[in-house]
Amino acid sequence: MQDDLTKRVDAWQRQLRKGVLEVAVLGLLRQRPRYGLELVVCLEPLGISSGSIYPLLARIRREGKAQSEWISEGGGRPRKYYSLTPEGHRTCEAQLRAWVLFRDAFESIVEEQDDESGTASHG
Repeated sequence: MQDDLTKRVDAWQRQLRKGVLEVAVLGLLRQRPRYGLELVVCLEPLGISSGSIYPLLARIRREGKAQSEWISEGGGRPRKYYSLTPEGHRTCEAQLRAWVLFRDAFESIVEEQDDESGTASHG
């Protein structure tokens, strides 16, 4: 039974990562331009792999939310840096507002259940 539960939780976590990937990348790009591998490293704590990030970067470029530029630093290999466009900034701000509202609503639901039962619901 535990292996089945572990598989279901893993699948659920994959869906969570997919759901927050765009806002996470836009949020990082809002701070400053970044190259792909830098984004991968920043997103490692969320369990997000490079196989998810690069297709997203291509999509947000196509959608006009980001732009890219090849930059050489210190004589090394050029890196493709991504930065937000004005549309990307607007999208990021809207998604972050929606995230905060969702997070707050979710936390109030969970806290309410904790308050009523004294512990988190296990049913």
